[in-house]
Amino acid sequence: MTVAPDLLQPLSTLHPLLDTNVSTLKAQCFTKRLTGKEFYLSDHYVNQIPTLPGVVYIEMARAAGTLASPDQKVIALKNIVWAQPIQVKDRPQVVSVNLYLETSGLSF
Repeated sequence: MTVAPDLLQPLSTLHPLLDTNVSTLKAQCFTKRLTGKEFYLSDHYVNQIPTLPGVVYIEMARAAGTLASPDQKVIALKNIVWAQPIQVKDRPQVVSVNLYLETSGLSF
């Protein structure tokens, strides 16, 4: 997942944790705009900064996999590493979930 500042408001959402599908021929990509007012951010602070809980990362990846391939069920997520926390400080952030097809399934 990558984080980029953004001020655009989505018109509709695909899932409560995914706003838009911005996929290309190279990869499936879904985004979510975080304002800091989401209940899962307003209840989870690290060093007094709203921080995305780990379980939300996992649900975003699961939902992205389901949206990318609706006829196949996501049955497992493996080898999850949090390189850095996603925090919403002074302005909204856009989080991207990128999916890549591999021989053993999808990676994100």
